[in-house]
Amino acid sequence: MSDFVLAPIQDKEFRDAAGFLASIFGSGIERYLGEFAHWWAANPRWLAKMPRGWLARAKLDNEPIGFTANIPLPYTINGKTALCFATGSTAVHSQWRRRGVARALGQAFVGQDAAFLVGNDASVPAMRLWLSVGMQVLERPGLSTRYDVLCNLATLSGKWAVRKRLPRQVGAVVGHVAAGLLSTIGLRRSRGLQIEEVRQFEAKDTEALARCCASNCNTYAWRDPEILNWILTGESYLRRTRVAFVARSSGRLVGYLLMKMRRDHPSFYLLECRCRDADVDIARELFVAARSFARRNHYENIAVRPYTAMIKSALPLFSLRGTKLVSKITMAEPTGAYCYRFNGVDVDIERWEAGPGDGDIAVN
Repeated sequence: MSDFVLAPIQDKEFRDAAGFLASIFGSGIERYLGEFAHWWAANPRWLAKMPRGWLARAKLDNEPIGFTANIPLPYTINGKTALCFATGSTAVHSQWRRRGVARALGQAFVGQDAAFLVGNDASVPAMRLWLSVGMQVLERPGLSTRYDVLCNLATLSGKWAVRKRLPRQVGAVVGHVAAGLLSTIGLRRSRGLQIEEVRQFEAKDTEALARCCASNCNTYAWRDPEILNWILTGESYLRRTRVAFVARSSGRLVGYLLMKMRRDHPSFYLLECRCRDADVDIARELFVAARSFARRNHYENIAVRPYTAMIKSALPLFSLRGTKLVSKITMAEPTGAYCYRFNGVDVDIERWEAGPGDGDIAVN
């Protein structure tokens, strides 16, 4: 007989769950309460009948001992509208590990009626859990192992100089000169295309966003102004960690790029980039603008997973392959493992635009 109980989390339990997550992951209770509000009450796709997640409590003292979130997200599968559920903030109290709590949480998540389930940026323990309950790890080089780094050249050159036992200032000067040349090249290329940082997408761009993609795949995360604004401007923590750029031609939206700030390092990683008809030239301009933004604001780099041919082809000059040496110098770090499960639907994996912006990583 189990010595814990597991049930869908209720509103009155939010503070208990937030306190439990704070004890596991750090940060204050208010942060997790803000995430809960963002994931569910503010979520355009959440309905009251949907479980928000599952909370495990010890029978002896009724204290929380495990949790996983359940976040609804719109998806397109084989060209048709579908609903995805993403898991996030999965945690088990250290004294309750290997006692069936994690597996019970995992089974609750995969046992719901949904066409698609996803867990992105999974830690090693979380990945083991999802594999044990029937999810799969996405085996795709552009998502799982390979990544490129768009560097702040002044910072990179300074670090390189230190490794070579040269004055850091020498490297910084070289980097600033190279960055200036890149900016000049970017200005020449971008005539006729306007790139701007935005804090909100406009309703008038709905039709234009529908034409934006990163490939010709027929399975992908659905994006419209409502969903993008939810991702960008929901809970206050998200507003501080998200940056979005929009490309316009003659006032019409023709592409966008989203990136997310790392919690423990002054750098970003790409969430997604989509352009009208997967146009590589537009995507390249967006990457140039993102790198310039990072340099101006003293961020060190942007880690990019080239998850489609458009992304790979659009990476600008001096994008570095994420080798061990580059990773050591830049401290660039891509997102972790991507776990998924399709239920009752046949999906051609090669026509699935699975990206680092899928699932919970976009909304936490």
